[in-house]
This record gives sequence, C-alpha cells and structure tokens, in this order.
Amino acid sequence: ITAGDILPIPTHACTRKLMSLPRIESKLFINNEFVDAVSGKNFPVYYPVDESVLCEIAEGDAADVDEGVKAAQNAYKTFRKSTGPFRAQIMNKLADLIDDEC
Repeated sequence: ITAGDILPIPTHACTRKLMSLPRIESKLFINNEFVDAVSGKNFPVYYPVDESVLCEIAEGDAADVDEGVKAAQNAYKTFRKSTGPFRAQIMNKLADLIDDEC
C-alpha cells in the first residue's frame, strides 16, 4: 500500500496551485531574508500521494533559532513604537497576500 492508495489526488485550488509552483522556497526566513541553516543540513519533503520528493528544506536547529530570536528582538525595537492601526494595516496586507496566493 502506498500513500496514493489512501490519499486522494489534491483537488483544492490552493493545493493544485502549490503543486504547480516551479520552485518551493527551501531556506529559512530570518531577518527578512532567506538563508541556509547554520549547519548546512537539509531534509526531504515528500508528496504523500506518490511519496516523491517535492524539495529539500533547510533543517534549522538551536543556532538558527538563536539567529531568529536576535533578529526579532532587533526588529521589535522599532516595531513596538508603531501604532495599533499601522500594525493592523500590516496584518491585513499579509492576509491579502495569503489570499492572493490561494
């Protein structure tokens, strides 16, 4: 028995769009940029229907978490001074971008 015997072929529009993307970002997003894991390690991501490898993703560990936390702390120094309406505008823009992709 394979995953294809159990799971149906995706039919949801967002899933179909994701599967047709020419490239899936495989790096970690830290400090507003895509970076490799500090260790340089990656792990495979499998498509459950046929168990083919979709891509290799950077395998973050404690060193990467530390980098992310440092970046977030630095960003917060200015972001905490922003107004509630400005923060809401940013969150609404993010939601719109997600909706546009799906």
